[in-house]
Amino acid sequence: MFSIKKRYFVYSIIIYIALFLVGAFILLLFQRYSQHGLREEAAQYASEYVASGYQPVDIRNMNLTTLLLKSGELTFLAGPSHHLNINSTIENIVLRNQNKDSFYVVIFDMKTGQFLSLAGQSISDDKDKPSMIILGHYLTYLNSVYMAYFFIYTPAYLLVCLSLFLIARYNDRVRLIHQQYLANVSHELKSPISSISAIADTLSEIDSLDEKTRSKYYGIILRESKRLDHTVKDIIELSKLQDPYQEINKVTAFGDDIFNPILSRYQEWCENLDIHFVLNPSIHQLPALYTDISMIHKLLTILMDNSMKFMQPGDTLSIDSTPHSDYVDIHICDTGCGIAAEHLPHIFERFYKVDDSSNLSGSGLGLSMAQEIVHRLGESIKVKSEPGKGTCFTFTIHKNATKKRHYCDKNSI
Repeated sequence: MFSIKKRYFVYSIIIYIALFLVGAFILLLFQRYSQHGLREEAAQYASEYVASGYQPVDIRNMNLTTLLLKSGELTFLAGPSHHLNINSTIENIVLRNQNKDSFYVVIFDMKTGQFLSLAGQSISDDKDKPSMIILGHYLTYLNSVYMAYFFIYTPAYLLVCLSLFLIARYNDRVRLIHQQYLANVSHELKSPISSISAIADTLSEIDSLDEKTRSKYYGIILRESKRLDHTVKDIIELSKLQDPYQEINKVTAFGDDIFNPILSRYQEWCENLDIHFVLNPSIHQLPALYTDISMIHKLLTILMDNSMKFMQPGDTLSIDSTPHSDYVDIHICDTGCGIAAEHLPHIFERFYKVDDSSNLSGSGLGLSMAQEIVHRLGESIKVKSEPGKGTCFTFTIHKNATKKRHYCDKNSI
């Protein structure tokens, strides 16, 4: 599930970036096309007004403002002054181009919210005392383009920036998770290795150890070796479960076909440990289910092993089910020591252990694998627990609506 969310998140970012680039490309083409036409228009205006003289009325009607640069001074010749903000930016543009034969620029007037074109044409051959006619033309038909740019292109740009920020935050979180995971893995592997190494050194350096002590040390080495092997296997298994390309082989099967092979084994183990094993008859009356049987077996093994780990002789382990319209709930409950409320939100985290000081075996990866199995199957899992009363895990398995048991009542399916 996590990988699917991540995939859609990446796809959305790619789409936003693509839209951003397409919008930028279209805007660039439009600007190039517009500037080409405006250059021709400005050149025509300049040639007409230089040849025929200034006509303030016509210029005003055309929303033009005419300036004259003579000997480095900028002066109005015609046109309403309030249409043009003569600020330092415009003045610098004009003064910077005063020695050229002609120039053309388009700027945006922040005060009026309009585009302004400045077209300059030299009217003097004297380079020491240049004279130039400058036409300032407000490009009113570009306002709609700017509004489109402001309300579409700019939000898209901000959206991309926000997405990149979220990606950076996500990468930081993933990096932190990886660091914590590696730290936990190294701790879980280092602990048994250190024990084995220390005892091996003792056995090799001290020849006077009696047989009973040596046997005790050999037992510790064997126990720690099994613990190390169990941890490595759990890490490998969890990595396989987290592989999004791992094949899920869902088939249609009835409850007995799914549960009997594994429950019969645990029933025998519970008898040997003096634990009461209760299998509710509803398990044998389950309708056709659609799931991966091998993964359900792994899930049952993890949950039942976890329950038996915290149980004492005389406690009860029960398996029950609750049917719903398109799925069934499977309940695995025990009357063991229970889990405190502050630990419940964390029990599915990798390497999390309720009591690190206990001598109970386990890598701390079992419930993480259980949750990963449930998610890979598209199901859900939850837990209820109370210290001193026990713990109950509940997970779902969806039905196959096309098949029903011949002896089942329709109302119970």
